[in-house]
Amino acid sequence: MPGAAPGGCSALRWWDARTVLASCLVPGPGGNRLWLVPADGSRPVPLTPLRPASTPDHGDIGAWSLSGRLYLQVLGACGTVQIFRQAPGGQLAHVAVPHTTGDYNRIVTALGPRLLIKAETDCPGSDSLLWFDPRTNAEQWLIRTPPGQVGVGPVIPFPARENA
Repeated sequence: MPGAAPGGCSALRWWDARTVLASCLVPGPGGNRLWLVPADGSRPVPLTPLRPASTPDHGDIGAWSLSGRLYLQVLGACGTVQIFRQAPGGQLAHVAVPHTTGDYNRIVTALGPRLLIKAETDCPGSDSLLWFDPRTNAEQWLIRTPPGQVGVGPVIPFPARENA
């Protein structure tokens, strides 16, 4: 990818049937940048812009398009993982997931207008699983971990025809 650090790109997942979402390390303080890479070898297109060092986004590590809006999984300060919405001009808006603590919410996948979130709901390491609609702030809790419990471990989405 143009401007990527040597050997600093990795495929994250399929964006659609013909395009791969890739994350590339940017030389300097810019963190990671996301690219859409056509599987046919056509020219890659940047999905996220280069960010200044002063931004709360320390690297883009995932993206999902929902109802015409782009939601990013980003690295934050001090090892946090945050969710932001990116406007068409590249501006960022933090997305807070209600009834979660800390700032360590991971997007697992998306379906329709909702994001599947593995969310920190108590002290670090206590995770729950919920569907979250970022437009309405509606939540559907799948596994709500009681305080003091470890909770949800690794979550891997399984693609199925009924989810297409």
